[in-house]
Amino acid sequence: MNLSSIDLNLLVVLDALLTTRSTTRAAKKVALSQPATSHALGRLRELFSDPLLVRDGRALVPTPFAEALAPRVTAAIRAIEEVVEVPAPFDARTTTRLFVIGGGDYATAVLMPPLAKHLAEVAPQSELFVKSVSVVGPADFADGSVELALAPPLTNPRGLASEPLFDEEFVCAVRHDHPSVGRRLTLERFVELGHVLITPRGDDREGIVDTVLRSRGLSRRVAVAIPHFLVAPEVVARTDYVLTLPRRLARHLSPRLGLRVVAPPIEIPGFTIAMIWHPRSEEDAGHRFLRDSLRKAARRQTTPPTRPSASST
Repeated sequence: MNLSSIDLNLLVVLDALLTTRSTTRAAKKVALSQPATSHALGRLRELFSDPLLVRDGRALVPTPFAEALAPRVTAAIRAIEEVVEVPAPFDARTTTRLFVIGGGDYATAVLMPPLAKHLAEVAPQSELFVKSVSVVGPADFADGSVELALAPPLTNPRGLASEPLFDEEFVCAVRHDHPSVGRRLTLERFVELGHVLITPRGDDREGIVDTVLRSRGLSRRVAVAIPHFLVAPEVVARTDYVLTLPRRLARHLSPRLGLRVVAPPIEIPGFTIAMIWHPRSEEDAGHRFLRDSLRKAARRQTTPPTRPSASST
């Protein structure tokens, strides 16, 4: 049977007939005249090669075939209604939506605390799930398992939408009682010290600091390379090493770990964190709410802006 050759409105009439077992009541239910409903029943009998409903006194009684068909017809009608039903407006106060965000160590450490606080206040029944994503690309959004990612802006978006959230700059941190670093870190002392290198992808031996030093004909000794932004400061707090890290992270961790934050002795290009998503989510009300919530979370993070370019440090 070719589905395209069937008037699916007949199934609506059939559902009404099987439910009411009356052409008069069925006609009223589907807003047709009684003759039109009777004509539709005739077409249905021809379609299914079965009487479907037979008269027994003043009532219509379904045939065994129609009895078996009834629940499937009702289920089909309900499924179609769900497809064409206009979804209820998004309401942050009552939504139970699960928001899935992908991001690296640094971006999630900075943005998730204020975002979680905001969601707890305005969308208390929502859920937030964060996945570790180090490199963002179309594959991260292909199956919908991540609806938004936090990362440096893509140089080649390849069909993805993005919006910068904040600019970041680098500072240096040493333990508060470091024996050879005073209030100011000189370039000479900087290259003499052992360094902790943060390698977000886990496979870099050099970072942006090495690039800048090399342009001056200098180099440094990396004593520890580690992929975790939150672990590197712990290492520095227990050694005489120096760490170059984003200012926001230094601001959060230095009081707890007893770190002293000093300006780098060289100019190090900063970077930008953006939110990235697939354009198919552009007009989704829940996704718009999530993006707006991240903007508010980013505004709570205040540091002097710099320029894009995130890498190992």
